[in-house]
Amino acid sequence: MRCLVVADLHYSLPQFAWLLAAAPQFDLVIFAGDALDIGSAVDFRAQIVVVKKYLERLAGQSRVMLCSGNHDLDERNAEGEKYARWIGEVRELGIACDDDDVLFGDTLFTVCPWWDGPVLRQRLD
Repeated sequence: MRCLVVADLHYSLPQFAWLLAAAPQFDLVIFAGDALDIGSAVDFRAQIVVVKKYLERLAGQSRVMLCSGNHDLDERNAEGEKYARWIGEVRELGIACDDDDVLFGDTLFTVCPWWDGPVLRQRLD
């Protein structure tokens, strides 16, 4: 199995374009967090819309796994800890994401989310 592992694209659209061009050469693309850039002048809600479009195109070219990073956190749970709500929405695109266990061939992958506090950390453990 050929895997492409990327991380920390931080809403760099030229890097997302490169990823789309490279993806067909691989059986699996693993995006290991920080698709968004919390320091960007572009509002994070707009970044989410654009990144989801790239992910939709990417899922049409290769199998994809996406885990959250600290720049991807857009909501707070009941305990006040930040989490990446939007990442769970990409499941509808056939993308494995935070908290998923997926078997690709004979290899089991677990997608571990970024954790912001003790409640999410305990769930991850």
